[in-house]
Amino acid sequence: MTSRKRKPAPAAFSRSAALYDLLYAEKPYAREAEYISALLASHGVKPGGRLLDLACGTGRHLLEWERLGFVVAGADASADMLDVARANAKARRSKATFHHRAFAQVEELPGGQDAVVCMFSAVNYLLPPDTLAALFGRIRTRLRRGGLLVLDHWNGFAVLAQSEATRVVKKAVGDTTVLRIARSRTQTMEQRVEVAYNYMVLRGDVVEQDFEERHQLAFHFPNEMRRAFVEAGFKVEAELPFLEAARAPTAQDFHITVVGRAV
Repeated sequence: MTSRKRKPAPAAFSRSAALYDLLYAEKPYAREAEYISALLASHGVKPGGRLLDLACGTGRHLLEWERLGFVVAGADASADMLDVARANAKARRSKATFHHRAFAQVEELPGGQDAVVCMFSAVNYLLPPDTLAALFGRIRTRLRRGGLLVLDHWNGFAVLAQSEATRVVKKAVGDTTVLRIARSRTQTMEQRVEVAYNYMVLRGDVVEQDFEERHQLAFHFPNEMRRAFVEAGFKVEAELPFLEAARAPTAQDFHITVVGRAV
């Protein structure tokens, strides 16, 4: 096998952005978007409303919400992910608009939204000195009164219960193979998880890309999440295990969905 010298990627979701949709090709975006749409409708925000997808990534959820009838816009901190999102939108003749903005720049995004949605536990990328309450407060300025903030987050109890692991994803398209190895390390007292992603792209037996990205994520406990919503001026209307509609979360549920209403 012929190898090239590894060059670390400068930031999360930079070089890996072009590989993201292939690596998550089997993620049920349509089902997840329909779940969130049903949650929104049950709390008064129906298709036809304005929806802002915060940390939209490659836009796959956002395009499903547009299909379901919402007027959509997306924002992400990664310009590389937004390049992929715009290409995906163009392929579907979407009217979605996209904005290159990080969590700290939420107040620069279009206001008057009926709902702001933050999926795939993207809120866990928020790190000190920024706080959940401060972020949710900025989001509240983009919502109409009574608008909804819906997000899913890692449940701290479930994070601490899992063992540190190495996870491998391998995808092949024609003569090209993409390999991603993820190694996580939990920093319990700091409520953080560091994930080192190693990527390798091979064409035949030639290594065309070989690089690493390191992601820093925070995890939160349900009471911390509820408190942040309330401090930011939201009423918590629902807490559910992700993709479930009736059961209360337990310590074993890794992903929790929260619905908050701006009051």
